[in-house]
Amino acid sequence: MEFNSIQEVLDFAVRQEQKAGRFYGLMAEKSTDVVARKFFREMVGEERKHEAKLKAIKSGKLSGFSGQGTPQMNLTEVLGEPVFREDITLQEGLIIAMRAEKDAYEMYEGLKAFARDEELKKILEGLAAEELEHKARMESIYDQVVQREN
Repeated sequence: MEFNSIQEVLDFAVRQEQKAGRFYGLMAEKSTDVVARKFFREMVGEERKHEAKLKAIKSGKLSGFSGQGTPQMNLTEVLGEPVFREDITLQEGLIIAMRAEKDAYEMYEGLKAFARDEELKKILEGLAAEELEHKARMESIYDQVVQREN
């Protein structure tokens, strides 16, 4: 996927965070496992925080992007809108979510190359680190819940 401006990247990132929040909300509703349900509810809040940070950057409240260059980010594996079916399993949901968190990490790492100031770089590094933390937590839940069921 290619973008023509930082604004396009930020718009894309906001949409991805919104999609993730909706997906996690659906997974929380569907999950019968208490640990997984609690985790997915927490993830809805995390995605909302990320969305708010991105919107603040986009609105200029947090500036510092270089206007030079076009972001060339490796987002070919971004899944887009997760397919939510009534019969989706916890395992399928976690796999989709882990991939999405990995893609979000790569997106924030790519954006760092266009940050002019250190404050913005730190925000993007923080967002990237949080995405990796989310993925690690999902992997742990996967091991605890899905592996236990299999």
